[in-house]
Amino acid sequence: MIETETKTEKTSCGCSSPDAYRRYEEYIYAGLTRSVCDKCYDEFLNSGKKTPLPIVDAEILFKDNKVYLKKYCPKHGYTMALKSSDLNWYKKVWDPFYLRRGTPPIETLTKREDGCPYDCGICPDHHQHICVPLLDITDACNLNCNICLASNKKNPTFISLEDFENRIDTVLSTEGSVQSLVLSGGEPSLHPDLLKLFEAVKKRKNIARIAFNTNGLLIARDEDFVKKLKDYDVYVNLSFDGFDDEIYEKTRGIKKAAAWKQKAIEYCAKYNIRMCLVSAIAKGINEDQPAKIINTYIQWENIINITLQPLILVGQGGYKLDADPMDRITMPDIMKGIEKGTDGLIREDDFSMIPCAHGECQIVCYLYINKKRKRITPYSRLLSRKDYLNAIKNEPFIRPEVFRDIILKRSKSGPGNDDSAYGDVVDMELMNEFEQNNKQIFLHHFMDVYNFDIGRVKRCCNLYLTGDGKQIPACWYNIYYRNLNR
Repeated sequence: MIETETKTEKTSCGCSSPDAYRRYEEYIYAGLTRSVCDKCYDEFLNSGKKTPLPIVDAEILFKDNKVYLKKYCPKHGYTMALKSSDLNWYKKVWDPFYLRRGTPPIETLTKREDGCPYDCGICPDHHQHICVPLLDITDACNLNCNICLASNKKNPTFISLEDFENRIDTVLSTEGSVQSLVLSGGEPSLHPDLLKLFEAVKKRKNIARIAFNTNGLLIARDEDFVKKLKDYDVYVNLSFDGFDDEIYEKTRGIKKAAAWKQKAIEYCAKYNIRMCLVSAIAKGINEDQPAKIINTYIQWENIINITLQPLILVGQGGYKLDADPMDRITMPDIMKGIEKGTDGLIREDDFSMIPCAHGECQIVCYLYINKKRKRITPYSRLLSRKDYLNAIKNEPFIRPEVFRDIILKRSKSGPGNDDSAYGDVVDMELMNEFEQNNKQIFLHHFMDVYNFDIGRVKRCCNLYLTGDGKQIPACWYNIYYRNLNR
């Protein structure tokens, strides 16, 4: 018998092993969460039945400075999806400096029974209060966008005034006060009793602001309607994906939209109606638009907020778009594009986590506009990181009195870990004045069936108020709850 020498190498654990059996995994394992199988989701949508959507295990993996989800479904096997295009930004999500204690609602509406997310309503295991309640008031629409989150119907329904009031009174009972109530749809401007709904909100003094999501078509065509929005001091969230018609043809399947989008903005500016421009950013279509939108509109007095959302594949046709879940736009891509497109006026490091939300869901850049000098300065260059986070606190926006206290060095809040939330409603007269010179750029990455992470759901602060008296986190509502009634 001839003995042969087997070559070995020391591993990181100190043991020896033959070369022939040594291999290294392609990805770095970082953790475990739970998600949704897209194949099961297909079956759920096609069944037409109100059946539970299976929740499956998902590994969080790192490779080449990116973050992925690897999901395993007992029925359909393994699938992969991109979670974040920048590992360094993802690490900030877990930086203790940004992590704050949640501020749960005053009371919850459902019990722990089947586990997250099926106990949503919300149950005692939810870790954050509602910063922004959303309410679908109709499923009617005057467009048929192929990326729409909603399921617009040929025979639409409209919420009754009684149902509407019950829902907003329920959220007031769980929250005490609401800083911004958002009406959505469908296209909310089509509701025949829209002004009555506005009136119901105005009567409730512990709701600071009423906003509504709109495609802007009615605003562009009906100046009298714009005047009514001004009468009720409504904040307009306008879908605005860019400046070119071909963008809207690709993202929403509508033609010649750019002109009336611009007209809607101009009408709102004419009557000084405060606005948020909301852009869905899709890879290969309009990733160059965020910087152009900021450069064009950030100094308009009535435009308070620009919100940029990576395209999600969910809802009416959007789930079937020709998009690769392994190669998509995420928030770091948008930040890098903004830095390049604004020539460094706004840099990637000017953005920060928002303590009230999960770090993968929302990040923000606050800007101070000096009109006399025509100068734009990100808050990150005015405040220390400690003071910056203390100004944001546990809400979706900075209160003017808090900002002024910190700027004038009157704040004694100590280290940057003040996780308190306010119990009182914001002073809107002061806020309206403040917002003329202080703007926000929000990046908000909703989830679809591919990148769904149950860990993010548990800290969601954007929840839908439903007709059965529940409050459902926005992403779970869009993926599952909304489809129960298709």
